[in-house]
Amino acid sequence: MQCGLASQLETVDWLPFFIRKGEDINRSLNEALQKVLKGERFDTYAETIKELYAQYERPIYLLFDQFEELFILGTPEEQAAFFKTISTLVDAR
Repeated sequence: MQCGLASQLETVDWLPFFIRKGEDINRSLNEALQKVLKGERFDTYAETIKELYAQYERPIYLLFDQFEELFILGTPEEQAAFFKTISTLVDAR
């Protein structure tokens, strides 16, 4: 993916986050965002994304590598939590 879709977006001045499911896609998303914030913590993903935008003044995009693993290997609880997170982010825009 990083060679395919990501290379198409390189010409756009956005802040990319590449996320793999790992043990839990929600934890992986949180870790990817927190790594850039260097220890700052926010109560919601929406607040985190807004802070990242404020700090970098660039739109943010999330690229989920091997996304199908969420459906193949993820538990119903993991899937539900992820969909709730994405729904919250879409509503917060």
